[in-house]
Amino acid sequence: MPTSPTQPGRDGRVVTNRSTRCLRRALPATVVAVVAGVLAAACGSAANSPAVTDSGTGPTAARTLEQGSGQVTSGPPEPTRPAPTAASTSTSTSTSTSTSTSTRAESAPSTAAATVVATATPGAISTANTTSTGNATSTATATSTDGSPAPGRGARLPADFAPTSFSATSTDRWFVLGTDGRNRVRLLTTADGGSSWGAVVLPDAARGPVGGQDRPAVAFSDSTHGLVAAGGGFWATADGGRTWRTGGPANAEVLEVAAGPGAGYVLLHTAAGGYSLGRADAGGVDLRQALGGNRFTDTVPHLATSGATVVVVSGDRTLRSTDGGRTFDSVRGPCAADLGGRVSAAGATVLAWCATGSQGQGFVSTDRGATFTRTDASGSNSVVAAPTGSGAGFVYGGPTGLRVTGGSGTGTAARGGIGTVLWVGFSTPRRGFAIAAGDASGGTGTDGLWRSVDGGRTWAPVGAGAGR
Repeated sequence: MPTSPTQPGRDGRVVTNRSTRCLRRALPATVVAVVAGVLAAACGSAANSPAVTDSGTGPTAARTLEQGSGQVTSGPPEPTRPAPTAASTSTSTSTSTSTSTSTRAESAPSTAAATVVATATPGAISTANTTSTGNATSTATATSTDGSPAPGRGARLPADFAPTSFSATSTDRWFVLGTDGRNRVRLLTTADGGSSWGAVVLPDAARGPVGGQDRPAVAFSDSTHGLVAAGGGFWATADGGRTWRTGGPANAEVLEVAAGPGAGYVLLHTAAGGYSLGRADAGGVDLRQALGGNRFTDTVPHLATSGATVVVVSGDRTLRSTDGGRTFDSVRGPCAADLGGRVSAAGATVLAWCATGSQGQGFVSTDRGATFTRTDASGSNSVVAAPTGSGAGFVYGGPTGLRVTGGSGTGTAARGGIGTVLWVGFSTPRRGFAIAAGDASGGTGTDGLWRSVDGGRTWAPVGAGAGR
């Protein structure tokens, strides 16, 4: 939030000097000068007063969230790939553990970075047309392209906006990435828990249009440092989206992005056909190799973070770090070697949804991925699932809504009429978010972002009385 003229109140607190600004607009300069002198004498000089800043959604607030139950970052899963013809068996033991020697992150050749400068107008949808070569910096002017406003106070997201990815850095600061009616990528943000929204300008190269295999994603570690993946590449910001830089190795496809305290993570599909995980300082694009290709199987890996915990599921391997991606251990399981699975994390809880041929099976860890226990939860391979961060509890579901369980049994159906769930995640044990298509009756009027404030038991569309 831009700084505002301030002055100390009678009780010593810093307050915004709104009265002076109003007088300047309404009265002649001579009158304003006299009144301002009276105010200064009564309230004290503002010369040495610090400026008011948006501390409620800044790094301090975000750090409290991250250290508690993890920063929520995610996107819908990729389309389900056909299962191999030969049936694969999954582990039937309740717990499996294995630890290998930790390896330090290795340096990777840094790549040229281009800086895109753009300024967003809150509530307006804007684009930035840029060209950049090597390390050159180019300036872009934000211009309105479609005239459609961001949703007003108490409103849902725009009708033509289909969210694909969500990131929360505090109770009220959220970022939502999605596509509009022209299949272009848009990034919206709120600082008041969804009561009002503003648009964040993205570089034109990141805006699409989105192809059939593209999976746009967003991940912010605090209110200023974040990553966006779109069009096969990624962009980073260190100032809340005012400027963006792009980087990464050439001829590598970005599969997923995630964020943690002071760092961003990029999961890559390399030109050689393998996979690697890159780590960069928050807001940066100079990737250092955190996991090389020899640590992955041939199965498509998936990435999750919670605070300093970084987890990658690759086939029958779980690669985990508890120091922000600087070192990793390898744990055998819980998924099958040729099928793999998806992973999500909240607090110390890690949930793996493993493919088992035509069905999927849930496995939960309460020690940051060191050991996993098979649960009673099962369903199709396309089921989405996420831990709440409260013990072994998690939610899971898909085309028929969500179920919530404490870790044992199949759980109970969530209330609220949420329909086909594309993604779900939790920022605290009680506060969850979901991206859904339609409601339980098959209607399309409630497409978009949903929220729960009771640990996943009840859900409502954001802007439709979900509560705060």
